[in-house]
Amino acid sequence: VSGTYDMVAELRELPFNDYFSNAIVWQPTTSNNLPLSVVTNGYNIYATAENGEQMVMGGQTVWYQIYPSQGGTFTAEVDPYYSERFNIQANLKPFNFNLFNPAMTLWQGTNLAGLALLADSKVPNPTTSVNPYNFPDKVSCAMSPSNTYYFRIDASASPGEYTLIKTFVPLANNDNFANAQLLLSDATV
Repeated sequence: VSGTYDMVAELRELPFNDYFSNAIVWQPTTSNNLPLSVVTNGYNIYATAENGEQMVMGGQTVWYQIYPSQGGTFTAEVDPYYSERFNIQANLKPFNFNLFNPAMTLWQGTNLAGLALLADSKVPNPTTSVNPYNFPDKVSCAMSPSNTYYFRIDASASPGEYTLIKTFVPLANNDNFANAQLLLSDATV
């Protein structure tokens, strides 16, 4: 076949956090007990599963480590990330590398073999046997201070690019009855 053709190629490295030992670390620290959110973009294209990983869905896993300095609730939300990186003027159709329906899990522990599952975004879908699970875009769990937690993103269908919104809401200092703070007033009734 003869003619003129346009070819588009994208070179991409393995995600840095493809391996458990290379998990991207986040240490949420708040001095004023206000929620803290961080937004990052990432991808699990060409990521792999390691020997010993539990509950692997698609096998394209990437890892994040969370080490909170105080107790609270961690929430991860994954949204598809869309970027038109290719030359639209050459009449090339942009490729869709969005990560849809990610399988997300939260774990506690310090090594891959000893992780304990805390939360899983996979929920049963009773309406069909073709797709037996739904994958909500959020997962969360309570975290204690000075413990090590891991958040993993896997592809339930195909890998892709994503925006990750990590939110940590610390517990209030007087959240427990034993830590109740006395309120004093000079007012007379």
